Amino acid sequence: MEKYKFLLILALSLGFAELSANFDSCNSMSSCESDYCYERDKCSEKIDNCDYSQFEFKAGYFSFLDKNLRRVYSDGGYELQLSYAYRIINYVNVYGSVGYVELTGHSFGLGQETKFQEIPLDLGVQPFYDFTSHFRIYGTVGLSYILAFQRNYSDFVDSHLNENDIGGFLNVGMLYRYNRFFIDLFGEVTSCEMRFHPHKDQIEQGHSINVGGYSVGSSIGLFF
Repeated sequence: MEKYKFLLILALSLGFAELSANFDSCNSMSSCESDYCYERDKCSEKIDNCDYSQFEFKAGYFSFLDKNLRRVYSDGGYELQLSYAYRIINYVNVYGSVGYVELTGHSFGLGQETKFQEIPLDLGVQPFYDFTSHFRIYGTVGLSYILAFQRNYSDFVDSHLNENDIGGFLNVGMLYRYNRFFIDLFGEVTSCEMRFHPHKDQIEQGHSINVGGYSVGSSIGLFF
């Protein structure tokens, strides 16, 4: 009987020691707790299990900020994006994306078809905050280099107008995470002034317009 008592006390002592070690490990994992660790709920002792990168595919509705462009492209259009973010310090990612925007509309008066396409290349910083192991909010601000292409099906204006310039962007969103996968709801605003240079004789000079706009949508992504 004394032998069994000794073994029971020894087992309880070892269990208590292991529990204390785990508790201390959890208390010392403040960086892991704040960095959205994949095994956070298990209180992993390996900081390597934290996810530094995220990749996502975004899709959303896009509309111009410029009121004249909104009149021409009154139905808005769609935007697709591939983005990548990498955590450089606690609560801050560096962010980059490439996108595609397309809108179709009709010119004033004659109602002839026109199409507008953009390829935005974004680079910025993305602060974020994790409410829980599943919910995160974030905001991103940075520069946007935009390639713009307008296709007009008319005898009175140039059929093709191409320009590029640098502007800025701001987006905010909230994501829900399940294991390594997540879904995201976002809103974004871009601003970029461009001066198009027509070549037809009927048009005397180029005109400056803001080809930026706002977009709202959702995305799916992966932490790794």
